[in-house]
Amino acid sequence: MYITTFQKGEPKVKMKILVNCSNHPSTKWSEEQRKGWDKIVDVPFPNVDPKWDTKDKPFLETVNRLKEEILTAFEDARPTGTDAEEYLMLQGEFSICYTLFTERTTTFRGIRFVVPTTERVTQEEMLPDGTVRKTQVFQFVRWRII
Repeated sequence: MYITTFQKGEPKVKMKILVNCSNHPSTKWSEEQRKGWDKIVDVPFPNVDPKWDTKDKPFLETVNRLKEEILTAFEDARPTGTDAEEYLMLQGEFSICYTLFTERTTTFRGIRFVVPTTERVTQEEMLPDGTVRKTQVFQFVRWRII
């Protein structure tokens, strides 16, 4: 938490709330990735039928349902009487993410979008049969505000 000052000089605690809308639950994140957030709320990203067009009713219903789940997560996470900095990590099927991201100045006004940045560490190992095993590990670096 960090402190902000009001007109009368009374400090008020400001929480940092992150809503993680992805298929990567925060319980599986490194301590480094969780550090700095006062509260993290996971909202699972829905399955999206690849046959849907962006104007199809099921697509639009999924967008609206996800939008409501995200807004409710913020409302439920914010304690009464507490000012909060609200951040949203939105990762999943691209057309849904894009549709929601375009609402950042309306539906999500005041909510900052963030993405985790990572460094990819790759190791290659020659196996006895001559094939190569490639292992990639993505190590969290920092949060980037969009």
